[in-house]
Amino acid sequence: MDLLIIDSRIDTKDCAIPVLTESDFHPCHPFFIKHQLEPESFSRIYTKGVCETHPYLREVIKKIDYLLSVNGELIIDFFSSSSLYTGGDIIRPISFLMHEISLSLQDRYLLFQKINNGNIFQLHFKKLKSALPSGDSIHRWSFGIVSDGKKNERILDTIRQIEDMKIQEFEVLICGPSPSDHLPENVKVLDDSDLYRDIRIPISSKKNRIIQNAKFNNLVIIHDRIHFSKSWYRDLCMYGNYYDALCTRILDEDTKTRRVIDWAAFEGEINAYQNSNGILYNYKQWSPFIYADGGYLIIKKHLISPILLNPYLNWGEAEDYDFSRRLYLAGVLYNFYEKCYVTSASHRHQGDSTKTFQRIENMVRKKLGVLLGKQHLKRIKMMKLYRKYLEEDILNKGESRE
Repeated sequence: MDLLIIDSRIDTKDCAIPVLTESDFHPCHPFFIKHQLEPESFSRIYTKGVCETHPYLREVIKKIDYLLSVNGELIIDFFSSSSLYTGGDIIRPISFLMHEISLSLQDRYLLFQKINNGNIFQLHFKKLKSALPSGDSIHRWSFGIVSDGKKNERILDTIRQIEDMKIQEFEVLICGPSPSDHLPENVKVLDDSDLYRDIRIPISSKKNRIIQNAKFNNLVIIHDRIHFSKSWYRDLCMYGNYYDALCTRILDEDTKTRRVIDWAAFEGEINAYQNSNGILYNYKQWSPFIYADGGYLIIKKHLISPILLNPYLNWGEAEDYDFSRRLYLAGVLYNFYEKCYVTSASHRHQGDSTKTFQRIENMVRKKLGVLLGKQHLKRIKMMKLYRKYLEEDILNKGESRE
């Protein structure tokens, strides 16, 4: 069966095969729920006028991959900008397209024909391998819990929640002290005592140990503050098994009305901290700078295993930011699924009210000047405190030194 993915301005009223347009692709919309298409069921996909300017190019490429059958053919008609290797035009250059294709599809696609006529390119790819590894199933899950041994009762509650989901095959991996002497058969404790080099918490190495020991490709890594909603697994089954990394809502445990860093971005660089900014997005926003909270992550093991977290970064050292950036640069796509949620008992992040979030967004747009003024005053106050700090004696706060 063939599929067309084309610009909505192209006339398709007499087309006898399925048609999708640019409006059908958004990282925050559950694609297979919306379209009811069978994954990897199309033998040929032809696209024109979508890849040139679509803001979510990786989303388009990933969904094409999920729809195309093994040994199927992908044909891309592409009008490139006048510059092949640099941006700045209203049309994406061919090198930028190929960059995203090679990152997103890696070695599973073979480019066997490339036709070039000035600014117009036609690319022919053959799909060599499935988007998912053999044995991957929505009914097979590994749950990894990072623990310091201080919330054992919460961990036991989490295990009971997972058992109540009635998943066909699952395991629970606890990296840290055992929460009990009597654990279910499919719960495994991973000793972490060798990971501690000093008083810092080796959170990255603990998560890497979970990744390396996970049996199933659907992998959930959580901190012990996270609990699952009763419908969590049922909601995931509705979403489907085709994703790279998936974020859902994280709500406060007490009221379930406040967002606890559940869909955010970090724009900028750590070393350019004056111009960096952490932003809580609304559930329809997306950017390449998505920052996935380290307390809760759903991801495919085959994608995370070659990357892993930086083992030299510990808890509180921007390790989640580093990991999120490296995932994206390796071709992984973050999608968001609003229907599904977990709760968090975090006391560090009180969360933002879901009821007032949109109102605050609108206020920011209308009164940006006022808010920037307040931010400026805040910075002045901070600089005064900083200068006072610099005037203090470094070691003994003003006492004389020999």
